Amino acid sequence: MRYHKFLFIFSFFSISNFLFAQSHDTTIQKDSIHIQNLINKASKFRTRNIDSAELEVREALHLSTKSESNYLLARSHRLLGQILSEKLGEDNMYCSIEHVEKSIEYSRILRDSVLVFKSTNNLANTYLRMEDHPNGLKTALKAVDMAKSLNKNNDFNEELGVSYLSLGSIYLVMESYDKALESYKLGKSKLDKESRFYYAALANSGYINYKLKKYKEALALFDETYVGYQKHNDILGITRILTLQGMILYKMDSLSQAKNKYQKVIAISENNGHNISIAEGLYRIAQVEDRLKNHDSAMYYIDKAIALSDSLSFLDKKVTSLYLKGKLLEQKGDSMAAVKYFYASEQIKDSLLGRQNPAKSHSVLLEYKDEQHKKELSGFKSILAQKNYIIFLIIFLLILTGSISYFVINKYRFRLLKSNDLRLELEAALDEEKETKDYMNRKLTSSSAFIASNTDVLKETNNLLEKIKTSIRAEDLSNDVNQIQRQIEEKLTLDEAWESFFHHFNEVHPQFLKSLPSKSDLSKTELKLCSFLKMNLTIKEISELMNISSSSLRVTTHRIKKKMNLSKDISLHQFLHSQEFIGN
Repeated sequence: MRYHKFLFIFSFFSISNFLFAQSHDTTIQKDSIHIQNLINKASKFRTRNIDSAELEVREALHLSTKSESNYLLARSHRLLGQILSEKLGEDNMYCSIEHVEKSIEYSRILRDSVLVFKSTNNLANTYLRMEDHPNGLKTALKAVDMAKSLNKNNDFNEELGVSYLSLGSIYLVMESYDKALESYKLGKSKLDKESRFYYAALANSGYINYKLKKYKEALALFDETYVGYQKHNDILGITRILTLQGMILYKMDSLSQAKNKYQKVIAISENNGHNISIAEGLYRIAQVEDRLKNHDSAMYYIDKAIALSDSLSFLDKKVTSLYLKGKLLEQKGDSMAAVKYFYASEQIKDSLLGRQNPAKSHSVLLEYKDEQHKKELSGFKSILAQKNYIIFLIIFLLILTGSISYFVINKYRFRLLKSNDLRLELEAALDEEKETKDYMNRKLTSSSAFIASNTDVLKETNNLLEKIKTSIRAEDLSNDVNQIQRQIEEKLTLDEAWESFFHHFNEVHPQFLKSLPSKSDLSKTELKLCSFLKMNLTIKEISELMNISSSSLRVTTHRIKKKMNLSKDISLHQFLHSQEFIGN
């Protein structure tokens, strides 16, 4: 019973833990999806109200902290840094730097090189907006190096283009226009022509033309950029281009058109919470009213611009606004108040110049160039070492190849010499065999000649005895003659002599006599003739050996050819020595 109770409790806790874990995982998954949605929505801050986007990304950051997701934390911090940087103001700038640095920290934990680069690039832009040129330049150069290392296979062209864009912007505010244009050119070569960053590069190139007083070229670039920003619904970009167009129209004395552009900027910015653009628009309208001698109206707009700059710590806008306020007061005859504003403007300007520190920026550039030269020198040394290694390897391979070739050639020479020795031995053996064969042929010929001569002698003797036998009648003598004839006839069989002949012949031509019966049914006389022909004896020599006339020999030859079905065109001698005949 206790066992069942214990089992029930254990099962209850196991199921509870499983369900709790499942519920917890589901909650985390839902939170993660919600955070992603908030980040994606807030990332479109350039096309909507920037304050709403800030609230959304702060909520995403809060939820990411609870979920302890490094990836979501990295994205949330980076996006919040971007938004605060766009909103400007000194407090926002420092907060922006703090968030972007945290994004870099989390990205490094994730080992996400691309996210580290993007955050570094955002940091460079923030320093630029803070007028902190040395830190901005240092960070931008670092971002360029990171982008180059990422872009080894041209997979990160856009990232490299954006880094060049940031670097160009820093050169621009440092008034290094040639370097800025070069950076924008490099950036445009890497960027997609329909991307927002490409239009930003066009806008900055136009601004350089404006600074160089090339107003028509600048307007053409601004018009092209304005169309591009409208395609992307980039509100921040649109307000910037409208401001730049108004500035050029102001320089060209088209004051009413310039004022219209600035009023559009203020209207769009008020709807989207872009206070920096509002302050810029107010300041620019005050300039126009001052040029039109509408001093009261100009004072109204500049006071609003100063108030907005004060509330949001827009130091760069505050400098120009305070200076214009002093100028307006001076025109009204209030010199004491004007001096106060001029002094305040100069103080803030000095603070900004101290932050910009051109000497330090140039020092950063020199350090970077020196570092690049060291890298190039190190790379050159590395290439030189690599080349030396390759040369050493080639020499080693040549020596190895030469050694192997020498060994192979010597081995081949040895084999060749051995082959030559073997060939000489074979030739000597063949010569010896030929001599043996010739000797056997001579032996056969002499045997045949001996047999033939013996046959002739015996036949003549037998004929002579026949004549004697017919001429004499003595019985005893006749019996003696008969006995001699029987002995001669026994000798005339010649079986043993011919057996000896064919034995010797077979030693020289082992397959010849075996092949002849397979061709036709030849008589012993015909076999003898074929054998003599194989021995290369002349017709005369054969006639003498066989004790027959030449005409009889030709008849015998014709008979053999007929039995072998040979044509008239080929001689028996040729056939017996041809390839068709298998006997040797």
